[in-house]
Amino acid sequence: MIFDSKLRELVQTARSSSQYYLNLYKDIPNQVNDLSELPISDPAELWKFRPHQIPPDGIILKDQKAPKNGRYSIYSKQEWNLMVRIFARGLAAGTLKRGDRVANLFDAAHLNGDFLLLSESLHHSTLEVLHLPLTGAVQDAEILAHLGRFEINVLAAPLSTLRRLASYCSRMSASETTIGCKVDQILFGAECIDQKTFTTLAKLFPRAQIRSIGFVMPRIGLIGYSDWSCSPQEFRIFSEATWIELIDPLTKKLIQEVGKPGKVITTQLFRSCTPIIRYPTGEWAEWVETAQVHDRKLRRLGGFELESRPRRRYPSPERSQSGSRFLREAGRSVEK
Repeated sequence: MIFDSKLRELVQTARSSSQYYLNLYKDIPNQVNDLSELPISDPAELWKFRPHQIPPDGIILKDQKAPKNGRYSIYSKQEWNLMVRIFARGLAAGTLKRGDRVANLFDAAHLNGDFLLLSESLHHSTLEVLHLPLTGAVQDAEILAHLGRFEINVLAAPLSTLRRLASYCSRMSASETTIGCKVDQILFGAECIDQKTFTTLAKLFPRAQIRSIGFVMPRIGLIGYSDWSCSPQEFRIFSEATWIELIDPLTKKLIQEVGKPGKVITTQLFRSCTPIIRYPTGEWAEWVETAQVHDRKLRRLGGFELESRPRRRYPSPERSQSGSRFLREAGRSVEK
């Protein structure tokens, strides 16, 4: 990628606001012309450093899987508001429709940004939707009562909460008929859905389309949104917010061709308080469309361990094709 003035400014800001990037780029010339001239970030090292200055207004989030004393991510108020508006665009692009009644079952504890991001994005959406900010802490019986009382048609939740709710419904022999709602969409979080969970949810809510609410990691930033052309694991890139690279872990070369798996590397274009530049997301993906398409579509193929050797973790063609085949089949069943 050829640098424009925005990216040059981002790199300069990273040098001045982050000791990590100052150290990482110490041998890099001030004038950088291509993104590939910069080294890929090391997440384990990046999160050890605190920013030089915390903004007077904004928000602080924390990696829920991180040690107790690490991995805090800071947004200024302006950065967070921009993230909310862009994510709201993604919701309006196809995930939600006018008149939807959304049960927000994402977690809201310990500096987790999932619940807050969805809540504020629904508030700023151009669509007219009804929002029930329940959180995942509400008891299953109470969730079902709210679903029936307000005729909820959209469930938005992490897969763990959806599995828990499905298990409870199974034990109670509950169905859409007994609950009193008609769920037509189930939106899961930034996770890869497995076939067992997909089948369980489809059985419990047979009319529901099951798809991701978006490829978003609030601690890192925005990556992709799901429109009506996307299968459960396909996303269109938030091109105004992120630059995505798929990297071959063996050759270290950029992947542009369709259908070839690579590690997902993101550069967040609007973050300066906690810069995210050439950051490994911990995900495999493959391009679905050519580079000329606006908001180019990719397909997630699952996660990888950042510390593992590439040859051990690189998916075989058989594994990649098998995973892609399941996701495509799931997508077709959703569209029926």
